[in-house]
Parts: sequence; structure tokens; C-alpha cells
Amino acid sequence: MDQKTPLSTLFSGELEGTERFLDYGDVDLAHRASALTLRDFSKKHRACRPEVMEKGLSFLLQTAGKGRCVYPLYEEEECREDETKRDVRLYAFPGGEGAEKKPAVLICAGGGYAYVCNIVEGFPVAKRFCDQGYDAYVLNYRVGTAPALPRASEDLERAVRFVTARCGGRGAST
Repeated sequence: MDQKTPLSTLFSGELEGTERFLDYGDVDLAHRASALTLRDFSKKHRACRPEVMEKGLSFLLQTAGKGRCVYPLYEEEECREDETKRDVRLYAFPGGEGAEKKPAVLICAGGGYAYVCNIVEGFPVAKRFCDQGYDAYVLNYRVGTAPALPRASEDLERAVRFVTARCGGRGAST
């Protein structure tokens, strides 16, 4: 993955438009979503090395190549009533061997309800948990517009219910 390549060129199928959610809520980057590159992110998030972000993105792409991994958390009718719910989604990453015995992990990356940074925090952290055998879920929740609360909390509640139902009673850690 070249650091100068627009990330939008990586995403197709169910991942179409995912570049909008890599740093969700950041208005400056959102205006340039189709041209975003790893270089853009590494300038903004200097504490996270580009190779870490690249591992997280590669993991997302590999997971999507094996089957469904993106789940909207609100029904179409709910989204018609509140358009902000359309952007709420959960990225599911299977943990492999032993995952059926471990609790699932729900990752809520973010920056003080101003933005959600899945490329820096969400996907790389999910990869680390999956490498240890945990199922991991990364939540893209509503941020950036008032009121952040209770919206973000409602999205988290919806995600916990989804993960709990999917894990068959193994529990979830947040």
C-alpha cells in the first residue's frame, strides 16, 4: 500500500465509501475524502506510525475479502427519521481459533466526541485483539454535531446488543 495512494481506491463492495469513516467527524478531512491518503493521516496523527495504520487497513481489507464485515446498526426506517443514524456501523473482525471461548471486544475509537479515528485506533487495535484470539468489533458512532450525547451512548448501546446477540452469550468487553 503506497502512502500516496488515495484510500478510496482500496474500497469496493461493502467497504465502498469507508474512507469517509476512517477519521469520521473531522470536517477538514471529510471534504477531501476521495483524495485521502495514509500520508494525510500520518501528518495529522503523528503519534501513530503509518505502518501501524497500514496494518489496520490491510486487516480490514483482508477481513472483507473473506465475507461480510460491515453491519449498519439502525433499520432503514430509523435512518429516515434521523439521517445521522445512517453513518452508524459496526466493523466485525473474527478472532480465529479459540475466539468462541473468549469474550468479544468492542472498540470505540475517538477524540472527545469530536471525531472517530478508526484508521489510527480502531482497526489496528482490532487486529491486535484478533491476533490473540478475540472477536473484535469497531464501532463508528455519531460524533461531530451537537448533541454528541446521548447519540454516542445510544449507538454504543445498540452495538452492545448486536455483539451480545451475535456472540451467543459469551459476553462482550468494552
